[in-house]
Amino acid sequence: PTQCVQQSKALLSTKGNRKHMASDPQYAAGLLLKINLKLGGENCYAITPTQVGRSASGIDLMQSADGTMVLGLDVHHAGAGSQGSSYAALVASIDPRCVRFKTIVKEQVMVDTQASQFATASKRKVRQEIVESLEDSICQMLQAYTQAKCFGNDKPPRRVIFFRDGVAHNQFEAVANVEIDHVRRAMSRFCGADWQYQLVFIVTQMRTKTRFATVVGPSNRAGDNAPSGTVADTGICQEDP
Repeated sequence: PTQCVQQSKALLSTKGNRKHMASDPQYAAGLLLKINLKLGGENCYAITPTQVGRSASGIDLMQSADGTMVLGLDVHHAGAGSQGSSYAALVASIDPRCVRFKTIVKEQVMVDTQASQFATASKRKVRQEIVESLEDSICQMLQAYTQAKCFGNDKPPRRVIFFRDGVAHNQFEAVANVEIDHVRRAMSRFCGADWQYQLVFIVTQMRTKTRFATVVGPSNRAGDNAPSGTVADTGICQEDP
């Protein structure tokens, strides 16, 4: 594990440089938080409601003896006009508290496609969003999960929560058909065809220009930011018919 720092901040300067922060305890604490995670430590984790005498919730379910592995997948594409490759990044939790993760980054293979409907047209390389090597990567995640003995044993998870980012509306069906199938094949290949588990596949999107604020006075003028934990689930939400 490595940790990069800016020399102008990390070292004391004798030339009157006011940007250095080597003597600032807060700067040192920030670096140590990053280093601690890279060495396999835990900076913070969620306390389940049952641990404080309240009713059970989703956090309790994730930390149950059945075992839950949370995965996240996104594909990064080079900018417009660039000939650079695309890269798929997959992360997976390997502990009950979901604070330790394993990461796999792979280059996406570009595919040939016709520039037009005519067979004589020239071919061109096109980046793809669907991750074809997902099955092998998930098997590696399952191996790391079992080796870590997350819930006191070396058994695979009984619950898989998969977050997929970066999918356009016209790609929903293709991504779901291919990548969900990869998850199922990986589970069957690693755990055996008889292994019973739950799979939750969630496509996330964050492209929105909506901003929320409190209302001040009779003029309905926007005030401060909405309080932390505010959930907007009515009124402006898209509802399926």
